[in-house]
Amino acid sequence: MSGSVKRAGVLFWATGGYFRSKVFFPPKDCHAERSEASLSLARVREAKGFPRCTRNDNFSGWSDVGVRDAKSYTLNVSMSNALTVLNRQIVECRLCPRLVVYREKIAREKRRAYLSWEYWGKPVPGFGDPQARVLILGLAPGAHGSNRTGRPFTGDASGKFMYPVLHEVGFASQPTALDREDGLELKDAYITAAVRCAPPQNKPLPEEIVKCAPYLDREIAALRNLKIVVALGRIGFEAYLNFAQRQGQIKSKKEYAFGHGVQYAMPDGKILLASYHPSNQNTQTGKLTRPMFSGVFQEAARLASSVAV
Repeated sequence: MSGSVKRAGVLFWATGGYFRSKVFFPPKDCHAERSEASLSLARVREAKGFPRCTRNDNFSGWSDVGVRDAKSYTLNVSMSNALTVLNRQIVECRLCPRLVVYREKIAREKRRAYLSWEYWGKPVPGFGDPQARVLILGLAPGAHGSNRTGRPFTGDASGKFMYPVLHEVGFASQPTALDREDGLELKDAYITAAVRCAPPQNKPLPEEIVKCAPYLDREIAALRNLKIVVALGRIGFEAYLNFAQRQGQIKSKKEYAFGHGVQYAMPDGKILLASYHPSNQNTQTGKLTRPMFSGVFQEAARLASSVAV
């Protein structure tokens, strides 16, 4: 049984055990009739404040969320709703003038190969399963990748390298990521970044990372099943250590040295794994190979199934 949780901001829906997310703004007053089988879940949904939206609302044939009981539904809605609200705020963010100017300039001028595209040109929200046990933490959107498509690691060389690995390990439903409508779904994984806007020369300023930090804090808080953090690159690694410091988990970062394949047991029981970033520079020079990258995610999957938090 497939279905959806609709709310202004980000839409999460379940199909076959996978979750997909994209920015979506349904009307506030959508009403539709339901089958008898969905009435009990519908009442729970309305009690939680969600609009009554089903396939009759012309949203491409989605229906009510397929969950086994009201308790699991309520938990899923709570987690999804927190991410929905957060992602709506992320997309609307204009806190960093330098990044706003750059992302919008790139969206106007475009790259010749993408002249027919309507660039996203806004902060890129997180993407994935709200019940994920694995968080993938990257650097920032690529100027003509995520800044064009509106989804992490979508439409660029890094995504072409990463998603086949996620598919192979079982975190992604398919090995390709072209745009937000390509059917890609994540299972047990959620992807985000230290900085939500494409930075010039792919180098965010320290103060821009700081301004994005509250979004990461709220994201991690909303991912209640989180056990494993896979940090892609030094900036992603530092971003998570800074989060741990803000939460009072660690006093110093000196004991945590970045390196490909290293892992650390954090004071709260989570495991921090590090990988070289799947940038075109790293993959084309052989600094990061597919077996190296796959090994990190195989370890993440293994740990996610065994670590208790």
